[in-house]
Amino acid sequence: MPNTRLVIAPLLLASLSACSTYVPPPSKPTATLVMYMENETPTPRMRVGMAVAYADSECGTPSTSHVINSAISMEDVDEIPRKQIAAEQEFTFAMGASHVLWGGNSGCSVTATFTPKAGQTYDARMYIRGNSQRCEMIIVDQDNHEVPSTRPAYSCMHTLNGISKNGQGWYRSIRVGVR
Repeated sequence: MPNTRLVIAPLLLASLSACSTYVPPPSKPTATLVMYMENETPTPRMRVGMAVAYADSECGTPSTSHVINSAISMEDVDEIPRKQIAAEQEFTFAMGASHVLWGGNSGCSVTATFTPKAGQTYDARMYIRGNSQRCEMIIVDQDNHEVPSTRPAYSCMHTLNGISKNGQGWYRSIRVGVR
């Protein structure tokens, strides 16, 4: 039987590359967003972390979502490379993690909206718990104070199972046949 990870990893990479990259509006104020993921899910499992920006707090339409950044690793604590984001206006984004498992994939995502201030740095910290069954995200400013944010009932990020409740994990079995 072929290695499931080798079959699934290219599919995940292809889905990441199919999206456009987020760029803040030109000549507008910006802030810096640093994104961390802490995975309680045991290793060794390939993890794909991604952050996606949306046009508005209602998730916009699929054509208005843009990948902020992504990372693939096997580490328990990952940092998605920092990115400049629009400031002085509401900024809606989702962070999600997918785990490649034997026989399937699991993951979790959280969507939040906050208003970054120009020139400031913010950390979005996502914690994945219970073998990807749940996750949570906090956003803190450069002084490590939690920043007010709102979260919709459902995450904007599309998964292999479609849309999930904000912070609720998903699982999808994958059958790989050999001829």
